[in-house]
Order: sequence, then C-alpha cells, then structure tokens
Amino acid sequence: MADSDLHAVDLGRGLHLPIPDEATVAFAQWNADVADSFAPNTHRALHSALRGYALWCQQGQLAAPLPATLDMILAYCEHLVAAGRKRSTLEAHVWALNLIHEALELTNPFATKRWKRRWPGILRNPRLDARKESKKGLTFDLLVQAVAAIEDDLRGLRDAALLRVAYDTLCRRSELVAMRWEDIERHEDGTGLVHVLRSKTDQEGVGMMRFLRPDTMKALDHWGQALVLAGAQLGDAGGVLFRPVPRAIEQSASARPLSTRQIPEIIKQRLGALGSHIDPADYAAHSTRIGACEDLMASGADLGLVMLAGGWSTSTQPVKYARKLDVRRGAMAALASAQAEIGS
Repeated sequence: MADSDLHAVDLGRGLHLPIPDEATVAFAQWNADVADSFAPNTHRALHSALRGYALWCQQGQLAAPLPATLDMILAYCEHLVAAGRKRSTLEAHVWALNLIHEALELTNPFATKRWKRRWPGILRNPRLDARKESKKGLTFDLLVQAVAAIEDDLRGLRDAALLRVAYDTLCRRSELVAMRWEDIERHEDGTGLVHVLRSKTDQEGVGMMRFLRPDTMKALDHWGQALVLAGAQLGDAGGVLFRPVPRAIEQSASARPLSTRQIPEIIKQRLGALGSHIDPADYAAHSTRIGACEDLMASGADLGLVMLAGGWSTSTQPVKYARKLDVRRGAMAALASAQAEIGS
C-alpha cells in the first residue's frame, strides 16, 4: 500500500478509498509495517478487494466508505453473491475489509456478534456452492499422456519440463516462475532436488527442498541443452528456469521468467491437445498440486508427509483434494467391486 497518502488509499485509475482523519496516524504506521512484511500476492489480493469495495461505494454514492457499518458490509456481501463471485472471492474481500478496519483502529463491524451470526448464513447461500469451484487434478497417468503428446521444439521441451517439475514438487505457480537453474541439485542416482527459496507459507525465506525424479531431471537437461543451442545463457537474469518462448521466433527464448498467468495457460493447452474427452476448463494452475496430492494419498502416504511435500501448513487442502479419492476407495466402492466379481 506504499502508493497511498495519509488520507486515501490510491487504488489506481483515479479511484481512492478515503481514510478518516482520525485514522491517518494509524494508517501511516500500518503502511510502513506492511511495506516489506506482506508478500507481493498478498498486496495484490488486498488491493484488488479494496478496489472492488471502493467501486461499489462509488456506484452507490456512499460518501464515507470507512468505517463501514454492518449493514454496508452485509449489502456488499449480497452484491458479490448476486454478481456470481466465488466463495473464495467473497472470503478474500471480507478478509481485506476486516484487515483495513483493524489496521486503522476503526469501529469494526466484523467484531460484532451480529456479524458472527450472519456470516455462516451468507456462506450457506446456494450460489456459493463450493463444488462449482473445484478443479480436477493432473495425476501422474495424465501427466505421462500430456508429456508424450508434446512436440520436441523449444516450447515443447520447456512445457514438458515445467509439467514434470510442477507435479514432482507440488509447487505453486509463484514458486515455479521463481525457480533458477542454480536452485537445482543433482544426485548420482539420477534424482535431484530443487531449492524453493520462498513460498506462500514461508514468507521469511528459509526455503525448502523438493524432490525431482530422474525423468524430470532428464526433461530439465533437454530443456537446458535446447536453450544453450538456441543461444541462451543459463546464468543470465538470475538464471531463471522457465522462460517465455516467442511464437514467431522458435529459436530464441527470453531471459525473463514466465509470468504466473502463463502457468495455467500452458497446462490447459497441453491437456486440451489430448482430445475432446478432456475439457481444459476443468484444470487450473494448481491442478498439478491436486493431482500429485491425490496420487500421494492413494499410495497410502502419511498425511503429515503429504503436507510437507506440498508446503501446506494445515491439513485442510490436502484432505479436500483427497475427498473424492476417499469416496472411490470407500465401503460402497469395495462392495460394488466384490459384487461385480460375484456376478462375472
């Protein structure tokens, strides 16, 4: 929020969120505190949510968006639901508005008993059905099919290596685009490790190591060799691992990293090439995380080890991802299998 003065949050394109006069001192202190402590993605999420709220206030001609009354917050939540926003988006906006009220030491509608009574009801709205948000996992079987269908040109070699690394490491898109060649550690048995310097759950930058299987190391070797033959220097621009390959010039690659928005595009493109039986819209940037988690859980891996492999601080997401797997392996599935054998 460093692009703000003491009387308003600058949200871009001439849009501002006014700060009450009595909150300017608290705002200045908070702005200085979060300048370096918030991850870039957190800054962007906060900025996006506050911009949405400010636009809504502007359209409703609300002169004083802050502090918000509880009725204003409830009306804004109704607006987001009616607009078809996902549950995760609604939760992000509530988080941001709660945060700004706490930071500015304003009367906080989210601290009231009435809000705590109303919030569960808002989340139960049928329009926020969590099933509509779920994406499919890119499991190992699907990964093998996708890689086999990829061509051997520069872009294809990059995408094959990217998909394999994403699956093996369960890394988020922000972690994938931040990887460098110097982060790769090779072992004599053909396996490797990649040092993930910073992640969503490791904001202090302690780092963690993730495993790479031999086939993934080979895919990285092929990608790196192709880059060198195309004239790229692997040590330039911090030695970024995954780079854009211009469509018009197949024999060159940029020294800058891929953008985070390119990761889901690549996944959708490569899965879409497998045929009409696969809908690319069912997959997203985190599909490799989902698929690898499903495979780990199916193999009987300990939940704690799964959490460690994926960098999860709680079991919520891996348990959610494995929910369908548990059903497929449950009592009725076993009964159906046994009955099928009897009838055959």
